[in-house]
Amino acid sequence: MSVFLLPNKLIDAIEKMINAFWWGNGGNMRRGLHWMSWERLSVHKNFGGMGFKDLTSFNVAMLVKQGWRFQTDSSSLVSRLFKAGYFPNSDFIGSNIGYNPSYVWRSIFSAKIVVKQGARWRIGSGVNIPFLGAPWRKDGLSLSTTNPIFETLMQV
Repeated sequence: MSVFLLPNKLIDAIEKMINAFWWGNGGNMRRGLHWMSWERLSVHKNFGGMGFKDLTSFNVAMLVKQGWRFQTDSSSLVSRLFKAGYFPNSDFIGSNIGYNPSYVWRSIFSAKIVVKQGARWRIGSGVNIPFLGAPWRKDGLSLSTTNPIFETLMQV
């Protein structure tokens, strides 16, 4: 579950097994009593639910965790293997799906957008900051070399 994107049919089957256990629809022929909907049961206990996990969200969260490790811990063996195979010239955020990817890479890559939305730059020495290619402006556009602001910055 932490490296594979589980198909929706499998997640539905697992949730049905959990439902059957909690709602008493076991081996006997009687139906159990449905006290609440599954959506309500999967709400956190602090907000009035039973705290059951939404397996789809949990699966995506585990994939995001792997992608975050690729981004932050580039010295680990798994990070170095995936970097060599799938994104040798960039980091995880700037990676592409590539040609003929494995199911594990496709699964982790599918969670890249969540990692990207939660990522923040740590400036440090500033060597790895993409000055011209990143969307620095408020409207989401990147700086252009023909922009008068850029020309003013380069003269300083």
